[in-house]
Amino acid sequence: MNYYKKYTPYLFYQIAENASLKNLVYDYYIKNANERANYINELDGIYGLFLYNNGNIDNLMFHLQNCTKNDKKYIGLVGYENKGVINKFIIKFDSKLYGSQYINGFCTKSYGTIQNGYIYGQGIETRGSITEFGSRNISGMIGTLMTGGSLRNVYNVSPIIINHITNTDSIAANMIYTAETGSNISNIYSTQEIKVNEGSTLHKKSLDKNQKEVNKGPNIYKGAGANSKFSYFICVSPVFCFISS
Repeated sequence: MNYYKKYTPYLFYQIAENASLKNLVYDYYIKNANERANYINELDGIYGLFLYNNGNIDNLMFHLQNCTKNDKKYIGLVGYENKGVINKFIIKFDSKLYGSQYINGFCTKSYGTIQNGYIYGQGIETRGSITEFGSRNISGMIGTLMTGGSLRNVYNVSPIIINHITNTDSIAANMIYTAETGSNISNIYSTQEIKVNEGSTLHKKSLDKNQKEVNKGPNIYKGAGANSKFSYFICVSPVFCFISS
């Protein structure tokens, strides 16, 4: 199945439990999306393929072709909530994904299984203002991996860049922002250091509202109770580094 989608919002409101999507190629464009419903809550956000997935998606190629630089508060690039199985996927950022506050490179939350895929390209960059003492919460893959959810055999080689605002938190993780107790993670890796621009100063870690670097991640920001094994961070510049957990 080949599908060309030019404008937001999502293609499917809900993919049913007994539904199956296979061999889907999806070109996605985000234009002037900040005007939609004025972001009353996260369900008013930008979700490319689905709002809710309860079924099976197998062999997905998702290309972000273009994204305007205006403010977008809530984004789950592929979807909002996954309770099904997503197997074999490629996410390519032909354009940077621009957003202001809660940005996820795959989905906002997942109770189900996401496996066997990779993400590459221009990655994510934050733009625009947020409320004072607020927080930019950015994940390269999943905002919250819920109890019982699984992420395995997934690789992210795309960057995350946060433009810091004084008196706010700039927090990012290459894979998962929060992995709840009882979630399952295995064989994941990323290769890009988190970058936070504070004026002319470049930090390579998340930054809190006191302008202090946060020594968490880079793959998972919060995940003390998760069942995690074989989580790797490998970087090659300016010097080789390797972190595993």
